[in-house]
Amino acid sequence: MSDLFLVQHLADLSVDVSWLLRPAADGTWDSCRRPQGHRKQAKHTLRYGPDGWVLMDDTSGTILYRPAVGASQEKERPPLGPWRSVPVGKASEEECTLTDVEPIGEKMNPNALQAPFADFVISDIDDVVTIEVTLKKTPITEPEFQTLLEQFRPMLVEMGKRPRVVLKFALSMNGAPAPSMRIVKQYMKFAGEHTPLIDLETRGFAVVLKPEGFVGYAVLKIVKMVISVFQPPWELAIVPTMEEGRAFIDKVAVAEAKVLARTAESKKATKPLPAMKAGIPEEVTPSTSEGGASPFAASSNALPLPRSGLLGISLP
Repeated sequence: MSDLFLVQHLADLSVDVSWLLRPAADGTWDSCRRPQGHRKQAKHTLRYGPDGWVLMDDTSGTILYRPAVGASQEKERPPLGPWRSVPVGKASEEECTLTDVEPIGEKMNPNALQAPFADFVISDIDDVVTIEVTLKKTPITEPEFQTLLEQFRPMLVEMGKRPRVVLKFALSMNGAPAPSMRIVKQYMKFAGEHTPLIDLETRGFAVVLKPEGFVGYAVLKIVKMVISVFQPPWELAIVPTMEEGRAFIDKVAVAEAKVLARTAESKKATKPLPAMKAGIPEEVTPSTSEGGASPFAASSNALPLPRSGLLGISLP
């Protein structure tokens, strides 16, 4: 049994994303490309039942997707090709594509992000993408920040196509001026619009901030406000130094990369898929996650964060 891939078209963003489905010993396929917080909510699997193959929410028992009408139903393996959602309420039927060919996207350009108010270090090694941003003392202007967001969007799109990507992010704000509320709102608008991609890819985020004086604590207040609004489902910490930030996100990435890593069975040639239409709702990671609680603890110097609630893609 080999890995399978579910390709979804996010109509609102006009992009395709790929979900990884990993075979389990009991003959099912577990969905395993979800952030840590979503794993605690539910488990979705492809499984064979009385009515054939279905994509099911095992937590609620709800059938989410079935193969297209006329698809061949064999107990040993789910049918490849189009699958369709089981509509709930006023939701319309959606279609995605199940394939055994691993989709690919472009690797990250180390010079993809440029801005006068920050320094960037970008690496893409073995499907682990690291982005380190160090803000300067230079004030951020709205046009410059908009340009940066426009540079970042194609990176999110390409990472979404790659079903095994783990994104770890460190943002140093030490010594930086407090951003204006216009900049904060500009960021929140972008993050809100791109939440499906950000949650799909991000697994660890470190804010490097040791607040000093009025400006430092003003920046900390803004950071905590943004966190409380979005309630990220991935591991996040506020730490005083970049060294601690790197240690935090590196620890997260090691464990998360194992969840999505290629097995001997799945190490085959990959190729890009044609664009797909329509989509599938939220996928939730599988039994490959060890237990409900996160295995990661923030640095002993990390500041407390609000962790209630999760922001994710709505189920139908």
